[in-house]
Amino acid sequence: MLSHAIYINLISLLLQVHSPPRRMNRREFKV
Repeated sequence: MLSHAIYINLISLLLQVHSPPRRMNRREFKV
């Protein structure tokens, strides 16, 4: 279903906007 893709995109956008310019946070999310 496309619902999953949309959810992932929304979460990514929210994380990028909510997440500060920190590289450690991004590295942890890139499992």
